[in-house]
Amino acid sequence: MTLTDRFTPTTTSSLFTIALFSLLLLFSATAAIPAYAQDLSDEELQQFEDHVRQATAAMDRGDYRGAISGWESAMELVDHPRIRIQLAMAHAKYEDCAPAHEVASNLPDHDQLDEEVQRDHQRLEALLEECPDTGEVYFECTPAELTIEVDDGDVPCGEWVELPEGDHAVSASQPGFESDSYRITVAAGQRTREPVTLESAAADATSNRALYAGMGTTALGVVFMGFAVGQEFGAAGRAEEMMQARDDADYARMEDLRDDAASSARRATVGYVVGTTFIAAGSLVMWYASTGSDDTDTSAAIGVGAGTIELRLTFP
Repeated sequence: MTLTDRFTPTTTSSLFTIALFSLLLLFSATAAIPAYAQDLSDEELQQFEDHVRQATAAMDRGDYRGAISGWESAMELVDHPRIRIQLAMAHAKYEDCAPAHEVASNLPDHDQLDEEVQRDHQRLEALLEECPDTGEVYFECTPAELTIEVDDGDVPCGEWVELPEGDHAVSASQPGFESDSYRITVAAGQRTREPVTLESAAADATSNRALYAGMGTTALGVVFMGFAVGQEFGAAGRAEEMMQARDDADYARMEDLRDDAASSARRATVGYVVGTTFIAAGSLVMWYASTGSDDTDTSAAIGVGAGTIELRLTFP
């Protein structure tokens, strides 16, 4: 077959049809523009047409990110429904669903569009059905009667809740429980289970009481340690006085001072033992209160009797 044979009248007619269709496609994107672009200068109108050509070419080759850029540039000059539809389509094909729905939401009602634009609108609606801009969240609440607010709106526990894609502020509350606030991220087209657990305010108060008891016990231990140090200094002072009494040959006074020094040493020993015990017990109570569970019921009690000191610790 010769080169001439290949280009038959039928082939030439087909090429002409394709070329004509391409021109009509470009014209259809710009034909109704002048009514919307009456305030554009010739330069701006040329820029607009260039953006339309670039965006159309990008759509044809599957470069939806480039198409989005082109349609956005065109829409900055002329906000025509067809341009907006093409921009929403590019977002949808790029799987950028939230912007696609946002752009489409600003379109006129379907019946207000001309017949040709209505066909594009129908294709867009089909794309948007396959491109969700929301996700679902299931709040698993403990206790089950919690009040859950998402972006200042109440939502139920134990049910799937549809939320827009993106970040949302969540707050949970219930009388008798500590409230909580945090943020969640919802992914379009996905389901997520979100556990929400509040701590009992009573348990928290019990934990605080235990913490205060531990602090008090530790502080009392420090007082005993200070008492022991004072007694030790007192015994050292008596030793100096004993040396002076010996030099003065005052043996009776020296014996009295020796007895006082021995008593001070014994009191210092008791003070050190009791102080160390109280500090250790108080530290244990504070540690347990800070790391304990909801059942924390730790307390400390001190009993003082004739010649005795009793420390009682209660754990759950």
